[in-house]
Amino acid sequence: MRVAAILCVLLLAAAVGCTSKETRIAEQRTAADAFFEEKEWSEAKIAYMNLLQIAPNDAEAHYKMAETLWAMQEYGEALWQYKEASRLAPENTEWRMRLTQVLFAARDYDTALEQVSAVLEKDAQNIDALLLRGALKSVKGDIDGLLEDVEASLAINPDHPDSLALKAQALGRKGDIAGAEEALRKLVAVKPTASNHLSVARFLAIIGKNDEALVELNAAIAAAEKPEERTQARLFLTNFYINQGQNDKAEEVLLEARADAPDDASVLLTLARFYYAVDKGEQAEAMLEESVKMQPDSAEPLLVLADYHRRAGNVAQAIADVDRAIAVEPKSEAARLRRAELIVDQKGEEATPTEESWTIVREVLKDNPRSLLGLFTEGKFYLLDKKYAEAATSLRRVIDEQPSAAAHVLLGTAYLAQKQNDLARSEFLQALQVDAQYTPARSQLSALYLGAGEDENAAREAKLVLDQSPKDLRIRLILAEALTRLKRIHEAREVLRPIEVTEAMPAPMRLKIAQLYRRTRDTKAAAPILQALLKENPTDPAAMGELIQADLDERNHEAALVKIDAFLEEQPDNVPLYEMRAKVRLASPGGDKPESIELALADLNTSIEKDPKRVETVVTLGKLYRTMWQRDGSHLDDSINAYKKARELDPQNALIALELAALTEQAGRYPEAIENYETVLRLDQDQAGAKNNLAWLLADNANASPADLDRALQLAQDAKNAMPNDPSVADTLGWVMYKKGIPSAAIALFRESIDGYPEGHPLRGTVRYHLAAAYEKNGERDRAVQELKRALDEDSNFNEREAAEKLLKELQAG
Repeated sequence: MRVAAILCVLLLAAAVGCTSKETRIAEQRTAADAFFEEKEWSEAKIAYMNLLQIAPNDAEAHYKMAETLWAMQEYGEALWQYKEASRLAPENTEWRMRLTQVLFAARDYDTALEQVSAVLEKDAQNIDALLLRGALKSVKGDIDGLLEDVEASLAINPDHPDSLALKAQALGRKGDIAGAEEALRKLVAVKPTASNHLSVARFLAIIGKNDEALVELNAAIAAAEKPEERTQARLFLTNFYINQGQNDKAEEVLLEARADAPDDASVLLTLARFYYAVDKGEQAEAMLEESVKMQPDSAEPLLVLADYHRRAGNVAQAIADVDRAIAVEPKSEAARLRRAELIVDQKGEEATPTEESWTIVREVLKDNPRSLLGLFTEGKFYLLDKKYAEAATSLRRVIDEQPSAAAHVLLGTAYLAQKQNDLARSEFLQALQVDAQYTPARSQLSALYLGAGEDENAAREAKLVLDQSPKDLRIRLILAEALTRLKRIHEAREVLRPIEVTEAMPAPMRLKIAQLYRRTRDTKAAAPILQALLKENPTDPAAMGELIQADLDERNHEAALVKIDAFLEEQPDNVPLYEMRAKVRLASPGGDKPESIELALADLNTSIEKDPKRVETVVTLGKLYRTMWQRDGSHLDDSINAYKKARELDPQNALIALELAALTEQAGRYPEAIENYETVLRLDQDQAGAKNNLAWLLADNANASPADLDRALQLAQDAKNAMPNDPSVADTLGWVMYKKGIPSAAIALFRESIDGYPEGHPLRGTVRYHLAAAYEKNGERDRAVQELKRALDEDSNFNEREAAEKLLKELQAG
């Protein structure tokens, strides 16, 4: 017995000891859960990894591992862990709901919809699930579906506040103003909080019911339970009066707010800004100085005074105010960091942090490494220095300790700069959860939506910002752009009309305004702006292009060519004009005729001769050669060579690299295509199409190594997550599964792909061949024969017909 025990110690102590598996699991769980409770995420991750090695089917461990990874912002792996937890414990509604929320954040709306629908199949009375399903329908554009789920939740609980609020939003989006108002009024009747009264007031103000809005604003003040709520309502009431031109009443409300919250810096600053706006600058400054005298031993009033001078554009005076604050409180983090920011401010809008400003931040963090204000300023400065990863690290530490709308927006901006748009979107949305009125978040979100082509969302967010900041020209242009894309031309014109175009505006902004006028068919408004731009810069190709495009909008190609010829006669060395003429020739009636193509080629070659480094012209030449190849099979090598030249000129352009990759793949130059797709993903890791194509090339190689297939699997899964409904992506992932020897998984994907293609699509035959190959490898020979016959019957000329015929003969021969 003793010998056995000694042997156990000697042989197993270094690995698992002599304890039972159940004991080891319990010990590891206790350690992991302790780290989890303390939010020591790195340690928790390691501990749960160890636990899952012992107990790979432990659902709770998978769930807590998911929560840990989510906190560490390792979102992809977290999602997999959430899925595993729900797979192992399908009855756990809470976990399934959490998985749905994560899928929602990851924009995998279809899978999220499946998950929440599964919850509702088991519990049709789950209001949270109904509202989440409604929100998922909403992002897919199904507002009626959203309303259906909201009504179902209200049938369960007619007084459910979140359901009423969501109903009001949905009806507002449908243009049912009366219905939205009714829902909001019921909301405030059910839950008469200050915030709900404010929601009603905002809505009534927007639709022009100012008298009723005023009643709700006063009700919000009366309903406020906390001083902060009362202050917020009063500040909104102040803005309401200012918008009505009732400055006396606005002042009265601000003074009431100050009396109620004498130490609230935002009230004091708002009152000072008000006095400044109504030409009572001396009174504003005197009031702030009075506050300083009342608190001679405090830096805070001086910092408010500094903010006032900063907003008034007097940065030098603001620095002097901060220096006074530092003299009062030499160790004040807020005063020292404010000085660091002001040093940067005085250098102008494009300034980056100076060594002096960085020294202040480093000293603050040396004194207090956990200073949230110091970390926030550090994150902001890293952002200005374009050190985006470092900025994200600092700002995440701030948010972990004390979430703020400003920190979320800065972190989102850092993600945007790194082209991590989904993470940026999440941060901007979280900023609005912290502070629904934080306009910088809505401003960034509207621009992000616009860039993603989500024009309805962009218009909604920009409209909300513009209601609060009607002088914000950037937002006005975003709203006009979104409305123009949505073909809401009259509304777009109304948004543009208040803009006063002056010579002081940057030329690109004036050009954008002219372009929007032109696109809304208001050429009379566009023409003088463009003519003024050409007067300032007679060789401006963009302004010329807009004038020419106005003719093309009217399908008057001849007039456009006449304009270009006239410009070229005056400016024979204006290179972009030759490229412009080539494009117009090709777009004109008869542009596909040999003589038109020759003239276009001549113009493009002239442009390249005059400016060999102009990448736009080289790309246009590549596109023309590609069109010729698609039409008659000629000039594929010419197209590839043009894109290679463009790549040399602009090596950081992912779209050029993608075109080159696709062309080399179509030419059968697969090793070159693989290298080009890898280049695309180095430049832009979110290019799902490149991931799909690269996965196919890696897996379809007869000499693919296990490492190649593993990489292909990861790429194909990423592409499937990004494009869940694309049948070609399902086919690629299925083919990778087939090559990895997992035919059962491949079969389901090939079926999905076939269902995704319409009848008669040329790729259906190829995918049926793939499905047959998977059936054969899975031992289902009869099904393989059936699919091969279907493929050959459906399409007489698909790419892999010869291989399909060969496999069919082999199977029939037994």
